[in-house]
Amino acid sequence: MSRPKLKYKIDILGDWRGAEIDSCVYKLSYGRAYVIVKAKILFGSLKAIQKSLNQYASGAAGQHSKKSLYWKFFGYVTSHPNSKWKVQLLLVSDNPYKLLKAEQHYVKKAKKDKYGKNVRGGAYICKWNAELGAFNWLPVNSVMNYNKYIDKPYIEPAKKPKVVYE
Repeated sequence: MSRPKLKYKIDILGDWRGAEIDSCVYKLSYGRAYVIVKAKILFGSLKAIQKSLNQYASGAAGQHSKKSLYWKFFGYVTSHPNSKWKVQLLLVSDNPYKLLKAEQHYVKKAKKDKYGKNVRGGAYICKWNAELGAFNWLPVNSVMNYNKYIDKPYIEPAKKPKVVYE
């Protein structure tokens, strides 16, 4: 039995297959709309979003739920065919606390933009994993420090990666 054909493909996904970019915050754009995403592994994150997008397009109730992270973005993608995908790295860091701060900053900025399609108003923190004693790949101390930070201003790093693939 063959794998099902994907209706929606992030066509630039192949560009990131060999990239050894681990922990990062990036902006995924489709046409004018975009989402801010924090990822442990960039390529894996893009693959997961592509899979969720196709589940959304096939009518999966979980992806249409208001609790789904990207339902607004998926709605835009499915109603605007033939637009271009783009990935822009905003921060690459092995420090989970820095990633949470950066994601918080960029999501807040995106909420003021009508094309910013993030559902949440701040950084996404994974569910607690009792086996790992962490919030999935985010250590407890990073999340606790981030919770103290939330209302403080973000200072963007001097060296910001300008990698963009279209």
